Amino acid sequence: MRKKVKHSNSDDMALFRETIGEVRPVAGGRRLPEKQRPKPRPKFSRADDLAVTKELLTTTPDELDVETGEELSYQQPHIDRRQMRQLRGGKFAIQADIDLHRMTRDQAHEALKSFIAEGLAMRITCVRVIHGKGLSSGPGGPVLKGAVNSWLRRWDAVQAFCSARPWHGGTGAVYVLLKKK
Repeated sequence: MRKKVKHSNSDDMALFRETIGEVRPVAGGRRLPEKQRPKPRPKFSRADDLAVTKELLTTTPDELDVETGEELSYQQPHIDRRQMRQLRGGKFAIQADIDLHRMTRDQAHEALKSFIAEGLAMRITCVRVIHGKGLSSGPGGPVLKGAVNSWLRRWDAVQAFCSARPWHGGTGAVYVLLKKK
């Protein structure tokens, strides 16, 4: 084992001064004026306010009226009763599905829009969209269920949709009949 050699602070100071050389103070001692700092603005509360405003502007009456256990159903005029009965009964083969659980409203919108576009490109006729029942959505009711109901009604690619059979998600999912190209 080696012994540690102790240095004194005066030795360190002498070495430092020798290395640096002669030092002179800056003439005038002027300081630059400090820039005025902007007043702090709460970043997240403004973002929250904008998000609430955006949601209020984009929410439709269809979304507000959907209850947790309520069944969804929609059909374009050219879809006949027989086709709707087959769709409700789960008689169409589900060729693809998407699960929107744990997504925000905006994320779900983009994901669903891409999913429907891919389905059309692949000439898929029936898909399942799992939106959830909204049991943990709080007093406002289901968020994604109402949003999916509204979005699917607006898209021309969707011919019909209805709540799924219990073994496919029940009122937490919908079968969607897409247009044939």
